[in-house]
Amino acid sequence: MERFPARSAAELPAADAIVLLGGPDDDRVWHAARLYHAGKAPLVIVTGGPVWPDAGPSAASVMRIQLRALGVPEHATIIENESRNTRQNALFAVELAASLRIGHVLLVTSAYHMPRASAAFGRTLHVTHAAPRRLNRRLPRILLFLPSAPALSRSTKALREYLGLVVYRLRGWV
Repeated sequence: MERFPARSAAELPAADAIVLLGGPDDDRVWHAARLYHAGKAPLVIVTGGPVWPDAGPSAASVMRIQLRALGVPEHATIIENESRNTRQNALFAVELAASLRIGHVLLVTSAYHMPRASAAFGRTLHVTHAAPRRLNRRLPRILLFLPSAPALSRSTKALREYLGLVVYRLRGWV
């Protein structure tokens, strides 16, 4: 059983806002749009700055364009495009939420990132985990046992998240 299983919009409660964390996959953008269209929250806070200074548009700016293409109106999105890591996502988004009197959010990020993200956000906001389902990524079971680039990528992501959570705890950020 997964710790943060993917849940459909119908399974999630209504909230004051959806917080969408930037990341390398489009699944979370689709999921945030689905949640918005299902009436789960009237607002989407999109977080994520540029990975490197002067690297072009922020992750939040790009995701806002994607949300707009998926039918989420511009007036329903607020971007936070200065954060460069999960801790800053939480600090800056919580600041925005406080100014808008938002207390309960649906947190949209990948399931492997959810432990660290929800710990960072959960110190200040009431968080409901809203991990998206992964799209079109089923492999025949036998291929799961063979070395592959995706398997190495998943291992790297998992290790990064576990180490990140340890660092966040040691620094008192969660």
